Amino acid sequence: MYRTGALVMLKMLVDTCVWLDMAKTPSQSKNLEILSTLRAEEEVGVIVPRIVLDEFLRNRDRVIGEYVKSITTTLSRAKEIVVQQGGRKRTKALDTGIRTASTTRSLSRPTRTSSRKTISRGGASRS
Repeated sequence: MYRTGALVMLKMLVDTCVWLDMAKTPSQSKNLEILSTLRAEEEVGVIVPRIVLDEFLRNRDRVIGEYVKSITTTLSRAKEIVVQQGGRKRTKALDTGIRTASTTRSLSRPTRTSSRKTISRGGASRS
C-alpha cells in the first residue's frame, strides 16, 4: 500500500478460528513462515485483540488433543491394514509412530501483556 509516496504497513486482524486451524494443520506452517517473514520485514502488522488471544489460549489444548487423536487413529488403522495383509514385522515402525504421535503435544505459547498485540517472527507477541 502506498500513501503519497510513502510505504504504509498493512494491518491484519485474524480471527481465533483461523489461528486454531493453523495450529492444528501442519500444511499451514508455510503460511506461518510467510506471515513471519512479512512481519519481520515490517510489511504486515498482525493485530491480536485480547478476546482472540484468550479464545486461542482457552481452545489450544483441545485442538492439539483432537489433532493428536486423529493422527493416532490414522496410524492405528494403517497398522490394522498392514496386519491384515500379513506384514506383522512391518507393524513395529507403525507402533513407534503411534507412540510418538500420542506423546507429542507442543505449541508455542503466546505471551499475555496487553489488550492489542502484533505477532512478530517466531510467534512472540509484540505491542
